[in-house]
Amino acid sequence: MKSKVILLSLSIIFLSGCVREESPIWYMTSSDQDINKHFKKTCLRFGHSEDSPSDLNNCIKVAREASAKDANNRLYQAGQMMQQMDMQRIQNHNTAVSNYKNSFPKLTNVYDSDGQLRAYSKNGNWYNSGGEYIGFIKNNNIYDNDGQYVGFIKGSNYYNADGSYAGQSR
Repeated sequence: MKSKVILLSLSIIFLSGCVREESPIWYMTSSDQDINKHFKKTCLRFGHSEDSPSDLNNCIKVAREASAKDANNRLYQAGQMMQQMDMQRIQNHNTAVSNYKNSFPKLTNVYDSDGQLRAYSKNGNWYNSGGEYIGFIKNNNIYDNDGQYVGFIKGSNYYNADGSYAGQSR
């Protein structure tokens, strides 16, 4: 959001023609003549004289280079800040997507050895393949809806209470 505000602000300034002298946009949009004219005025205010053209030209060159370097650094810092804000926006988006995905109940389908869906668990509750509640899972043990122990889970395999294989999750 902040990067959009900064970009919008820069666009408004640029389009309105109210560009501050010695700003990065001023350097991008001004002619060499206009830039030199600006620094000539600056150097004259600092006491350099048109009577000494080489001294005045040297002042213009040094002042222009220092100002351009400063403007470039400000532009670079603004770009870095926008990049960091964009990375934060991406990270916030990825976190939100991850949290959204994790907010849905996790389903675990259990298939028999023939590949047929036999049951599934959803948020610790146990359902048959028709979607009817038949019990719950707690600490890898399976209980029916009356709370009676009916089986267990070991890894991705499901077993009946007597230890016989019941199926696997995929």
